[in-house]
Amino acid sequence: MSGRVPSFNQRRCAEALRAARSAFPDWAATPAPTRGQVIGNMGRLLMEHKEDLVRLQAREIGKTLKECGGKFRKQLTHVFLPIRGAQTLWSDSQLRVTEQRIVHLP
Repeated sequence: MSGRVPSFNQRRCAEALRAARSAFPDWAATPAPTRGQVIGNMGRLLMEHKEDLVRLQAREIGKTLKECGGKFRKQLTHVFLPIRGAQTLWSDSQLRVTEQRIVHLP
């Protein structure tokens, strides 16, 4: 046994879902660059604890450390790849779109 965790019953699951739903409007209203920083910080924390997380994953699913390490790196791309895309979109080097109007002439 690698440890004990409290049971996450249906009531606790419903509470977590309600909390997530109520937090979503604030998260959605947060500017994209700020959301990217938050997610980037989470990714950096995951990297700081990579060895412990890979060992835990290996114990839980019975794979080798090498297999779990590769899977961990692949999973991190889901954190960092969207951030890089957002940084590109929000970069100061990108062209700025100004107010424009399209007029169709006969």
